[in-house]
Parts: sequence; C-alpha cells; structure tokens
Amino acid sequence: MRVIIIGAGIAGLGAATYFSHKGHHVTVLEASDHIGGRTITLRNKKLNSAIDAGTQFIHSNYNRTLKLIDELGLREDLYTVKGKTRIYDNRAKEGSFLYDYRIPWYETEGVSGNLKIGSYLLKKLVHIPWDAFSVKNVPQSDSTPAYQDNLYPGLINSIIRPLSLVGALSEPDAMEISELHMLRLIRIFLLTKYHVLPGGIASLHEELAKRLNVKREMPVSRIVVESDRVTGVVIAGSGKVFKADHVVVATSADIACNLIPDDWHEGKAFLASVKAPEFVLPTFYLDRPLQKNVWSYMMHHSNDDGMISYLTDASQKNPKMAQTSSAIIQAWICYPKSILVIGKTENEILTLCINEIEKYFPGFSSWIEDATITHHRSSVPFHSVGHQNLALKFLDEMDRKKISFCGDYFSGGFMESALWSAERAASRFA
Repeated sequence: MRVIIIGAGIAGLGAATYFSHKGHHVTVLEASDHIGGRTITLRNKKLNSAIDAGTQFIHSNYNRTLKLIDELGLREDLYTVKGKTRIYDNRAKEGSFLYDYRIPWYETEGVSGNLKIGSYLLKKLVHIPWDAFSVKNVPQSDSTPAYQDNLYPGLINSIIRPLSLVGALSEPDAMEISELHMLRLIRIFLLTKYHVLPGGIASLHEELAKRLNVKREMPVSRIVVESDRVTGVVIAGSGKVFKADHVVVATSADIACNLIPDDWHEGKAFLASVKAPEFVLPTFYLDRPLQKNVWSYMMHHSNDDGMISYLTDASQKNPKMAQTSSAIIQAWICYPKSILVIGKTENEILTLCINEIEKYFPGFSSWIEDATITHHRSSVPFHSVGHQNLALKFLDEMDRKKISFCGDYFSGGFMESALWSAERAASRFA
C-alpha cells in the first residue's frame, strides 16, 4: 500500500515508522526544511553549547516513545533530570523555598494545607487513566472544569496552576482546563521521572528520519478526494499530485483544517476549535552558574506585573547536552500573558524579561553573555472542558472517510499523545 504522510513532527515520523513496520511503501512530505515539529535544538556556536528550545522531556511513562528509543539503540543515552524547583512566594519565610515534586510538600501551606492537597491527590489517583495519552469516552471528567472558585486556594497554587503552566503553557482559568486533562498532568508530571537525551530531544526525530523516506520543503496544499475517497495530495506551488492508497495528516490542527475539503463541515469545525497560541521562548546564556541542584524556578505573582510564569536552567536540566557549568536560563511566558509579547521586537521582549528576572536575581543583566529568542508558530494545544468528546467524534468521522489524522492535539499535547494517534492510525488502516 502506498502511504503518504503529511508532516515530519513526531506524529508523522511515528506514523511512518508504524506503517513501514507493516511493510507499506511510505513517503513523508514535510513543508519546511526542519524535522521534528515543535522539537528544536538551539545551538550557540560562540559558547559551544546546545539546549532544547521546544519539547523538553521524555517522561518515564512514555511507553511508545521509549519503545522507539529502544529500536534506535538510544536507551543508554537517556539522562534523568535531577535537582529541585525553587518556588518564589511572598508568603514563604525567605520569599522562596525549594520543592521536590517527588516529595510534594508546599512550605507555605502548613500541615493542614498539605493534608488537603494530599487528600485531593489521593482521591484523584483512583480516576487517573493508566494510559494518559489515549482518547477514550470519559464524559464526567471531560465535562468538569479542573479550576473552580470554590477550591482550596493552596490547591490551586500548589497543584492546578503549576501543572497547567508547565503542561499546557497556560493559566488554568484562561485555558478552562478540564478535570480529565488535570488528571493527565498529575499522571505525567507528578508520577514519572523526567528523561532527556544528550543530543537533545530532536535527536530522536533525526534518527527516525534516517530510516524513512522524508521529502523536505514539500508543502501540501490540499488532499485529493475522488468519489468520496481520498486518493492523494497536491503539492503547493507546483500543483503536482502524489497518488496514495492512504493519507495520514500529521500536521498541527490549523494546517490540517486548511487541507481538508470545505464540505467536511464537522471536521473543519473541530480542527478550527483547537487552540494553540503562538509562543516565544527567550534564552539567556550567563557567565556563571545560578543555584546548584536547582533546574527550575516557579513564580507566584501577587499582582499583574509579572509576565514570566517560570524559568528553567538548561545547564542543570540537561548538563550532558549543554556542556557548560554556566547557567542557560529560559523564560516561559504562558498564556494569556504570552499574547501580550507577540508583535514586540526581540529586544523589547529580552529587555522585558531581563527587568523582571532582575527582581529575583539582582545583577542578572550584567551576567548575560548572549541572548536569543526562539519563535514557535503554535504552542501546546489547549484541552478545555469537552475537548475529549469532540476529539473522539472527529476521529470516528475521519475513520469513516478512510483518512488518518495524527497529532498531540487529541489527547494531551505531548510526544506520547502524538505517537498514540500514530499507532492508532497504523492499527486501523495498515
């Protein structure tokens, strides 16, 4: 069977791998010259260092990802992230405290508050899906908002807000995060180890691509439908048609929406509803280390002045990749604050971040050796109330049309979510 896959992110490369394993002739068409989607390696030749500037982790429950890593012989290269998070909170005795997600004790909440937090987590453990990355019909948790005004405030500050920020790059109320997605985030971020690769997360994608027929700079303008059957794709610009027995659309939702016929109304409505805002990631290379054994910093703003939700130190997170003892600080500006910096110049964004980080690290501006900004045309897809039900209906409808759609926007916004959809496509149509 001739299979054409649109997109060379992890969803497309995963689908290509799974279909190839079943003996099919697979071609991957990538619009850009970049393999890996939101997975990006940022290299600084002047300072001889490299860091992840997109996808950050391979969690220990990424079973599909780890299986591919085994196939590629990369298992021994995995490095487990060590260190703690420093949380800045004016209520703390010294204005901040160290936090270890494996021992979730929030200093500012005291004994009674931490008991409430622990009780919440224990109750949720019963309902957390074992495979957090599949799309299943779970109407109760899908239709229930995780962020509610009557929740204990300490629970919002210690669990719901941090998990929404790091897992969805959004404030929980702005995203209208569902209870189902919060259960996913608890499973992924509180109950796993965090792994990275010395060559960066993108090295996984690069190794997969070496084994596949990937054609870069081949943008697809639309899929071809003849007699209610998908028969191929049209290349933008040239108008060339690539014939296929099966087509897999493994792009972001907004691009997928533009590829399908106008009369696929319900499909277009779902894809158009997926929200993944544009995102910029400032990176600062310092001339010194910051804090030993601290790889991230979380900010609790008491007012609307703060833009940065949290910082990560790439040199502490992945020292084998960074190859430096000096700090490499990435500033994460999450939604809805993120939309306020879109359209600003790089200098304006860098200056904004420097002025804010100075409040936490006086003298920060004088430590900077270099700085840059990575632009992402889309960030982590939102999973608001009701999203799972809509995703399930969309996938069922596309199954009936004999076309596959793969991506992380169905069930979580993670590499493993994308690979779940790729595995699903291969199991149904290969």
